[in-house]
Amino acid sequence: MEYRYEIKYLRCADLGSITLLESIKRHPAVFTEIYSPRRVNNIYFDTLNFDAVEENVSGYANRRKVRVRWYGDRFGQNYFTLEFKNKAGLVGSKDRYSLGTMELASGNSLSKVFSECFSKLPLATAEIMAGVKPSLMNSYSRSYFQSRCGRFRATIDTDITYFAVAQGLLSSKPSAVLEKTQVMEIKFSVADHRVIDSLVRHFPFRVTKSSKYVNGIDLLSRQGLC
Repeated sequence: MEYRYEIKYLRCADLGSITLLESIKRHPAVFTEIYSPRRVNNIYFDTLNFDAVEENVSGYANRRKVRVRWYGDRFGQNYFTLEFKNKAGLVGSKDRYSLGTMELASGNSLSKVFSECFSKLPLATAEIMAGVKPSLMNSYSRSYFQSRCGRFRATIDTDITYFAVAQGLLSSKPSAVLEKTQVMEIKFSVADHRVIDSLVRHFPFRVTKSSKYVNGIDLLSRQGLC
């Protein structure tokens, strides 16, 4: 299991100054785009009491976020991966499990869609999934960058869209769209943590612990949707 650091920046386009995209392109570490932008889609899973939200808000050192991720179109046939995003103090890691190719459509019961593939997971993982339920879906456009030295990667997320999954049913109608919000993450290995100060001081923004999942639950709860 490989641990790494992640530093996040949250920016609204109407706050003035430069955008996150402009800042990464001007950075002296010379970040260049390494992949074409693509759509990232996630369905998050949590307990009935939203333990993952509570652990994040309370700042628990060791916590886990559970999601199913796929790329491209939100609906139709896609390749799905179950991810456990683990946090241990200041560093994080991911456990990934292939769920294979499936089809999603508006109105699907998510428990029915995923029940068979979850049952084929390793026993300990299947037991974790038996204790959680779909809590939120989100989707955003992601751009990928890498520094010239190859030691630092960055992603910028825009057009962040949230969907309620009330009663475990998938909806095609967005519950919230954050058109002006941008999120940038700088990712680097544990071995490179000593030089990170020289990297981040060139960004004219404050580091944040913002979580798209927690923010989405907050937005939807205020609408009575979760």
